[in-house]
Amino acid sequence: MNAPAPSVEPLDTLAARLFDDIRGLAPDAEGVSRPAFSEDESRVLGYLAREMAAQGLAVEEDAGRNLVFCLPEHAEAEAWDLIGSHVDSVPCGGNYDGLAGIVAGLLVLLNAHRGDSHLQRPLKCIALRAEESAWFGTCYLGSKMLTGQLTQKDLSAPHKGDGRPLRSHLDTLGIDTEAVAAGTPLGNMSRVLSYVELHIEQGPQLVEAELPVAVVSAIRGNFRFRQVQCIGQAGHSGTVPQKDRHDAVLAYADFMNGLETHCLERLSRGSDLVMTSGVVGTDPDQHAIARIPGSVSFSLDIRSGSKALLAELRAEVEARMSRIAKTREVRFLTGAVVETQPAELDPAVTAALERAMTEVAGRGLVLTSGAGHDAAVFAGAGVPTGMVFVRNRNGSHNPQEAMEIADLMVGVEVLKTYFSQPTSADITQTSIDEANMFDDLIEIFEARGKGLHAHEALATAARTAAMARPDMAVALHLIASRADAFAERHDRMPLTAKDVARAENALRALISTLEEALSAESDSQALASLAVAAQKCCAEELAQR
Repeated sequence: MNAPAPSVEPLDTLAARLFDDIRGLAPDAEGVSRPAFSEDESRVLGYLAREMAAQGLAVEEDAGRNLVFCLPEHAEAEAWDLIGSHVDSVPCGGNYDGLAGIVAGLLVLLNAHRGDSHLQRPLKCIALRAEESAWFGTCYLGSKMLTGQLTQKDLSAPHKGDGRPLRSHLDTLGIDTEAVAAGTPLGNMSRVLSYVELHIEQGPQLVEAELPVAVVSAIRGNFRFRQVQCIGQAGHSGTVPQKDRHDAVLAYADFMNGLETHCLERLSRGSDLVMTSGVVGTDPDQHAIARIPGSVSFSLDIRSGSKALLAELRAEVEARMSRIAKTREVRFLTGAVVETQPAELDPAVTAALERAMTEVAGRGLVLTSGAGHDAAVFAGAGVPTGMVFVRNRNGSHNPQEAMEIADLMVGVEVLKTYFSQPTSADITQTSIDEANMFDDLIEIFEARGKGLHAHEALATAARTAAMARPDMAVALHLIASRADAFAERHDRMPLTAKDVARAENALRALISTLEEALSAESDSQALASLAVAAQKCCAEELAQR
C-alpha cells in the first residue's frame, strides 16, 4: 500500500509561520529591530534562503548581498519582472514593514511553482537590504547600490548604533565598495522588465475605507532640514520687556504657525502635501524657567507628490524665515537640506494593477504614498514600476503594526492576477500602442479619477506611447501637452467638479479630432488636420492663462 502524499502547507498558513519565525529572529524590548547591513538582517535572509530552497525555489545572492528567488526554470532567464521589498526595520519597529512585500512575492512564486497559477514571463522576488534611513541617515541603500546612486559621501556615513561608516559595513559583507563609490550599478536594470512592490499602508486610508488593498499611483517626494537653529537673545524672564525680546521659541512658533496656515490654504485648493516638525528643543544645559530662550533647534519635513509644489514650498520656507528674522531680530541657520524627488509610478503598470484589483476585490482605492519606498528608486532608474498597498492598523514604524493575513492574501491574489495577465507580460511595449491606443489613454485617465493626478498620468502615458509609435507621436504629444497644461494650471489653483467635467469633454473632443486626422486619406491631409488641432489647443491654453 502506497504511503499518503505529504501535505502541502497552505499559503496563508505558510505566511503566518514565516512572519512568526522572523519576528523571533530579531526581537527588541518592543517590536523588532533589524538594522541595515547587520547580523540580524543577514540572519533573516539566511532563514528565508533555507525555507524557500526547501519549498523548491531557486535562491541566489546578488552583488549587493540581497537575496533573489525564482522558479528553477527561470534562474537563467535573460529578462524578468521583479517583485519585492526590504528586510530591515527601524529600531523597535513592526514586523510587517517591508517584510510583507517579500512574503507576498514569495507566495506568488510558490503558487506558480505548485502549478496553481501561470506567469506570463519570468518573475523574480528580491529581498532587499537597508531601505530605512534610521541607521545611516540615508534611505534605500540596497536599491540605490543596485542602480548606481550612492556616493563617496554616503559611504562615510556612520551607523547609528556602532558608529562604523557604511563602507566598513559593506566591506564586511564583501560588497565592492569601489564600484559603489564610483556610481557603478551593482545590478543590470536593462534586464528588469518591471518592478512591483507590495507594502503595508503606513497611513489610515484603507482602514477608514474598510478595504483590504489599494493601488499606488505616485510616491511623495520631500525636502528635509534635519536641524534648523533659530538664534535669538537670551535674557532674564522677569526684567526684559516683552517688546524688547528676541525669543527664539516664539520666533519658531511664529514660523510654524504661519507655515501651517500657508499649507492649509494650499490643501484647501486641492494640493497634495504634508508638513512635520518632529524634533524640537532648547539646549538642556542652558534652558530654565526664568530664562528667555536664546536658541531653539528643530527639524522640518515637507512632502508632496508635486515637484513644482515642493519647489514652491521650499521658497516659502526660506522667505518666511527671512521675514521673521527681520521682524523678531533672530537668525535661522538651516544647514544642509536633504531632497527626494516625487516618483510618478508607471501609468500602464498602475492601470493593469487596478484592473487586477477590480477583478479580485471588486473595488479599491488609488492612493499617493506619503512614505518613500524602494519602488521610487527603481522608477527613477527607468524601470516601469507599480505598487500595491495592504491594509494595516495602527500606523507603521512601531510595534503595533497590525496587518491581517487575510488582507495580505487579497494582495497576493491581485499580484497573481496581474502577473498572469497578458497585459503584464507586454506592459512596456504594447499596453498603449495598439489600435485602441486612445481608448487605453482614456481608461488610464478615468482610472485615476479624471483630476490632477489623472492628467499627470495621462501625460506620462501619452509620451511613453509616442516613443513606441513615431507615426502617432505628433498626436500623442498634443494630448500630453494638453494634460500637462491642465496639471500645471490646477497645481496652483482650486479644482472644481466643473473644471473636471470641462477638461474631460475637451480631452474627448481632442482625441476625436486626432482620430479623424490620423484616418485621413493622405499624409498631407493628416498633417493639415493635426496643425489645425494644434492651433486650437494653443488658442485654448492662451485663453486660460
